[in-house]
Amino acid sequence: MKPNRLFLIDGNSFCYRAFYAIRSLSTSRGQPTNAIYGFVTMLNKIIKEEEPQYLAIAFDLKGPTFRHKRFEEYKIHRKPMPDELSEQMSFKKGDALLVQTDFRKQVATQLGIFLPKIKDRDYSLIMKVLFDNIEKQKPPIGTTNKEKLFRYLKEYIHQVPATSHASFASGATLKKDDMCYFVYERFYDFLRRKDWKIDDSKTGSYIKKWFKADFGKKKRYPKSDTQKQSNPQVECVALPLDRFEKEITPDELIEMTDKEDIL
Repeated sequence: MKPNRLFLIDGNSFCYRAFYAIRSLSTSRGQPTNAIYGFVTMLNKIIKEEEPQYLAIAFDLKGPTFRHKRFEEYKIHRKPMPDELSEQMSFKKGDALLVQTDFRKQVATQLGIFLPKIKDRDYSLIMKVLFDNIEKQKPPIGTTNKEKLFRYLKEYIHQVPATSHASFASGATLKKDDMCYFVYERFYDFLRRKDWKIDDSKTGSYIKKWFKADFGKKKRYPKSDTQKQSNPQVECVALPLDRFEKEITPDELIEMTDKEDIL
């Protein structure tokens, strides 16, 4: 769990996104389940990857809100909810799928998510009330996925460098021309040992996006003077080194006390 991290979710938007993203998913009896499946999948993804300390979902309740009372034509041009979606938003009593009559209650109960309700208020006002009562602050420095990935990359590329083709292929890094080359699968193994929970595909996308890495490069470990043939190519990641300069520790500094010490 990451402290001081709050997620407020527009529940209706999540349901619509799930409904249109996943089609033709239903039970053996023909009851559509695509919106439910997508809704819960997206929630689980947020909980797993973002680890928020606080999480709330706000829905528009059935029936008019104060906005309808003030303005009769509010949302008059909006199309009604598709029948296949409305069937999933509220099940009839006695349905074998759920004991409760509203799947939103079931989701909240199972996942331990706060599900606020305010009579005659739509989701936007519910979220505003929640947000205004939470102390607004940025996540602690060094706790975002980007910051952690930067720190892990920096640690990995400054490990013991490759000394042979075998060590390079096994995960050691090769630096040349302001670039660092390494086998991505070995780096991801390193991340897993750091308790990194984001899958390898998305992690690779983050490295490309945030650190301008180039995947699928072919690189050979340099041939030694005693070798007759070049080493085979290794598929690896090419990462610019300019953002990952190694910090000089105090014991690596040389104090110049006399001009004669300078060669």
